[in-house]
Amino acid sequence: MFVVNLFDFMSYGILSIYYASYMQVAVRVSPAKATMIDNTIRIVFQVTAIVMGLLMRFWTPLCLRFGLGKRLFHTRWAIWIGIPIGMLSMGLSES
Repeated sequence: MFVVNLFDFMSYGILSIYYASYMQVAVRVSPAKATMIDNTIRIVFQVTAIVMGLLMRFWTPLCLRFGLGKRLFHTRWAIWIGIPIGMLSMGLSES
């Protein structure tokens, strides 16, 4: 899990520095549109992180409250689904 987080923060750091410039040079969008795409991606990342954090925090208490038993939140499905969705969103934003 440490390695996944390491690469996640590393990729976000690289993305936040160079993505708007990449969009202007490689995809040939205007600076205004590149900034708008970059800001949209940042907002979506932050909102998704907050939602997933709250889901991870309150998953077991919610399962207990609704009578589903003690079900622990396993992050494996979030990683296997979240990473391809993030890659897809990057690919779709370039077109």
